[in-house]
Amino acid sequence: MIYLTRSWPRLSQTFVVNEVLALERRGVDLEVHAMAPSGEEVRQPQVDRVRRPVRYTTDAAPPADHALVAARWPQRYDATSRFAGEQPGLSSGYANATTRQCFEHAVQLAARCLRLEADGIRVTHLHAHFAHDPALVALLHHRLTGLTYSITAHARDLYQIPPENLRTRVASATSVLTCCRANVDYLDAHLEPSVAERVRVVHHGIDLEQFTPRSHPAGERVPRVVSVGRLVEKKGFPDLLRACAALAPDRPFRLTVLGDGPLRPALEAQRTALGLDGVVDFEGEHDSSVVVETMRAADVFALTPYVTTDGDRDGVPNVVVEAMAAGLPVVATEVGGVGEAVTHGHDGLLCAPRDVAAIAANLGELLADPARRQEMGRRARATVEASFDVDRAAEQLVDVFSLAARPRAHYEAFLGAIDPARMPVGEGGGDCVVLDAKFEPGRPATVLYRHATRLVHATVEPSGVTVEEFPTDPALPTLPAVLDPAVLGPALAGAIGDPDAERVEARLRLLRYRPGRRATVEVTLGGGPAQGRYVAKVYHDGAKAAAVAAEGAALVGRPSRAPLLLAPVVAHLPDLAVVAQAWVEGVPLTDADAPRAAAALAVLHGLSVPAGRPRPVDRELRRFVSRSMAIRSVDPEAGEPLLELAERLHSTQAPPGPASLVHGDCKPSQFLACGDDVAILDLDHCGVADPASDVGTFVATLRQQAIRSNPSDPCAADATEPTARAFVDAYRDAVAPEPEGTFAARVDFYVAVALMRKALRAFARSPLSDEPRLVAADARRGLDTPWRNQHVLG
Repeated sequence: MIYLTRSWPRLSQTFVVNEVLALERRGVDLEVHAMAPSGEEVRQPQVDRVRRPVRYTTDAAPPADHALVAARWPQRYDATSRFAGEQPGLSSGYANATTRQCFEHAVQLAARCLRLEADGIRVTHLHAHFAHDPALVALLHHRLTGLTYSITAHARDLYQIPPENLRTRVASATSVLTCCRANVDYLDAHLEPSVAERVRVVHHGIDLEQFTPRSHPAGERVPRVVSVGRLVEKKGFPDLLRACAALAPDRPFRLTVLGDGPLRPALEAQRTALGLDGVVDFEGEHDSSVVVETMRAADVFALTPYVTTDGDRDGVPNVVVEAMAAGLPVVATEVGGVGEAVTHGHDGLLCAPRDVAAIAANLGELLADPARRQEMGRRARATVEASFDVDRAAEQLVDVFSLAARPRAHYEAFLGAIDPARMPVGEGGGDCVVLDAKFEPGRPATVLYRHATRLVHATVEPSGVTVEEFPTDPALPTLPAVLDPAVLGPALAGAIGDPDAERVEARLRLLRYRPGRRATVEVTLGGGPAQGRYVAKVYHDGAKAAAVAAEGAALVGRPSRAPLLLAPVVAHLPDLAVVAQAWVEGVPLTDADAPRAAAALAVLHGLSVPAGRPRPVDRELRRFVSRSMAIRSVDPEAGEPLLELAERLHSTQAPPGPASLVHGDCKPSQFLACGDDVAILDLDHCGVADPASDVGTFVATLRQQAIRSNPSDPCAADATEPTARAFVDAYRDAVAPEPEGTFAARVDFYVAVALMRKALRAFARSPLSDEPRLVAADARRGLDTPWRNQHVLG
């Protein structure tokens, strides 16, 4: 999901970064976006613990982003652009950006979603912190993309927006969150009842391990009062200073104020005028580590906010909750949600805002009674533990965002679909067999069954299972026509150039079927110029078929040398989303043929690159983390080791290497021995990357196959070392020499990357098996002790 805020990192918005960290601990894969940098010099130390780099949008989207979004959603783009242009007043009230500028930010977020989607990462939700600019961007992004969104409304961002604009911004939101009951009352009064039903209080939580109480030694000691906040009008610091002036002649104490802002010069002048220079210290803004230590050294926390004439006010000030967690009793004015955190007489003392005499009386009462201070401080800590724990708040947010319930329900439905006792077709007991399955959180799952003599395809979603008898597949709409000899035979013959194509007879045999993605068919045409055998692949996406056809034709057109043999593309049938290649007659390679396979691969890598797709490894490593986090959210036991490996790979710098044409899915099964030549099949995944990635995938596949064949043997993969060594040595002999060790280091890295990929695929196929865990363990072993040190790579 995307987490959108106005600026980042804000010293006064610790609750946002704490919330992000807590959600990440719960397996939520999120990316923080800010509409601007905060520009502040001091930042909270926990900001650096946020998993993904924070991304910033600007008031003007790049033309490439506009083009990308307009191409994907042309009607939505035009309608949203028109809406933004016709609604300039939608940004009135408290705002830093115009409606048009918010549209520009929304375009950049939409483009980011599309680029993540191209990397295999699907954004499922957007959450906007603050009801002013971020909420307007979220609305426009929803209109552009259809993506769901939710909003957290706080204080000024809520009360200083015209009610009609607020209603427009939240009308389509799935949830409206806020930090206190007073805000709920305001929202109830201004929203339609159907929208007000979506409003929910989620208190800002704090890290209870960061703010811990400290007991002060008994004896003579000047009591210390601490206050923390921005030096702005709504915080009421002038009232606090006047209360201190009333107490200072009769009672020794010190007040430390942490924070900065536009009122600091005026407050310092007021301090001097009130004779408080030796009592009150303004120490400026500091990060949370200084705040923690100052609170732990204090005896009382004080904050005296009020509602300003323009409506600005606090919700539940985070510093009040932090002070309570540190075991401090609170003296405060009852504004906004302060009374939801502090109970008068129990864990603090409250009074009406602007009542200086009452503020002074409450402060004096606690300064005079150490025992009462300590008792209230213990109760304050208990209050926070019960109601303001950041991890508990994160659990509520996960529920609100439906980021746990939906995937878990989806996972349970998938497990039921592959359980022989609960399959949606057949009667079990051998009547129905699972041939293939794929589960990935956030995407529809698929299962392929053989039921008696039929193939049955099921799409599994949280809401239920949809069963279709093969060849009906909604994601492959042309499949029934492709499997009709009277349709595919003449179409293929005509594309090859047979003038009498309508009379051609065809025999078809299904070779492979991946529900929702692709089917591979052997086609035998009898008679005429097109007579012969072919392989036809039907794709889920016509654009994908066109790209495969163009790249395949360009690749086969490149001059190559023995022993490489490539099957030529003979036809592209756009109406059927089919690409056809000539049949290659050959036999699978044996272990002894590994050097021949390596030599053919080296020739492929040496071909001049057609307009291929770049395959940057860092993109795949990000995808590994995202998918592992999603798996952990539905199955922590299986997901935790996968996420550990994914994060380790993501933090490892890929060894530098050359870029060339690569196969992209280089497994032993992709090679056929054809006399003296070696054919390399399935060039659908070709791209541009480090050629060591293909070598690593080959070695990793050998290891995975050994693990799958003998899962009880922890050293099963080591039996593949001779074949792996022969393949790597032959490849290295066939290419230009490199400095000692550099090639081996790159192969080590890509073996681990490929094993990570295979562990994720193993979970998708069979999540309850040991294979994902065993393959991931083999990858970690290779990272700890590189395979070249195990004599695999020589």
